[in-house]
Formats: sequence, C-alpha cells, structure tokens
Amino acid sequence: MKIYQILVFISLFIPIRAILGFDSINPISTENFTCFLKEGYEFYIGRIYKSIGEVDVTVMENIKNAKKAGFNFIDGYIFPCLMTKCKTAKEQIQDTLNFVQNEGVQIGRLWIDVQDGDIYWELNQSFNQAFILEAVKEVEAMGLKVGIYTNKTHWEKIVGNEWNAVANKPLWWDNWSGKKSFDDFVPFGGWKFPDLQQFNPEYKSSCGVVIDESWYP
Repeated sequence: MKIYQILVFISLFIPIRAILGFDSINPISTENFTCFLKEGYEFYIGRIYKSIGEVDVTVMENIKNAKKAGFNFIDGYIFPCLMTKCKTAKEQIQDTLNFVQNEGVQIGRLWIDVQDGDIYWELNQSFNQAFILEAVKEVEAMGLKVGIYTNKTHWEKIVGNEWNAVANKPLWWDNWSGKKSFDDFVPFGGWKFPDLQQFNPEYKSSCGVVIDESWYP
C-alpha cells in the first residue's frame, strides 16, 4: 500500500479537532470570559457597528475584557446600516475601524454581516452588491482582513446566488443546525466550503451569558 493511501486510511479514523468560539452582543465581564476559556472556547467575535448606524460601545468593552481574560483570537463584525439616513459603506467601515483604533484594541478580522434581506437590505440587488464590494475594499484599504457572514438563503435574497465577487474572502456560515458540521453546506456565491460555522444560536452558557456558538476545524 502506498504511503498516501496509508495516510488517507488513518485520517478516516482521526477526529477533526473543533476550535470552538462564540459571538454575543450581551455585556460580558472579564470573569465571564475567563469562564469561557475554562470551558474550552478559544475565540470571540464582537459586533462593533450596529444596523442603526452607530458603533457598539458595549461590545467594545467585551473585546477589551476578552483580551484581559486571555483570549488570543478576537474578531469583530459590522451589521451594516442601509436606511436612508445611513452613511456610505466606506464611511461605515471607517467609523468602525477608527473606533477600534481609538479604543486601543486589535482585532484579527472584520466580518461583514449579510442577512435578513427583507429587513435590513435594499430590494435592489445591484445596490447591495456595490455596497458589499465597497465595504470589503475599504476594510482592506485600512489594513485589515475581511470576511463575510451569511448563508445561501440570505445571499440569494440580498445579492443573488450567482454573485461571486467576494468568494475569495472567508465565509462565516450561518447554519443553525445545532451540530458542528459542514456536511449540509450547499455551494453558493462562489464558495465551495465555509471557513467557520455559527451552529448554535441563543445558547444559555454555563458562564452566565447567552451566546451564539461557532466553530471551525
């Protein structure tokens, strides 16, 4: 048996290690984050910009507390504002990342939340596409990595299933199956596989905070 066949055979019986983390907009103390570390959570993703067009002061404190507790992997996300009074995508990204810089914190990546098209996005898919592209380009222009949070249903409604202009960015897959698995993933938007999965929303954790659980292999 050739060596690569042996390796493939062995790999079938080696469980994939799941890196567990969470997001939450609820206030989280340093003590809470210490508890989460003890429970095996390794990353936190905090909402830095709200859909009403303002930065999230509460979650910024969460990010600081996560760092104090010893979390090494901290990301942020923006829930874009597309109401008439809202700023441009570029301005929203600038407000978000300037807020991060002014607060003296660091994040590894900024995720752009693309969900609930009937509530938060325009009916015009071309407009939404342009908005997302502008946001992605501005994040990178300001020197940070960027990713997309969405699923097939949201994507199809908001920008159209075949639009793949940001398929080279990591995908944080919204799939509330309750299980840590990519098995149900159906390709869309140019993505063949997700990079991480939000699998268990509104979880009442043993650390006293309601969270949305995510994982990646």
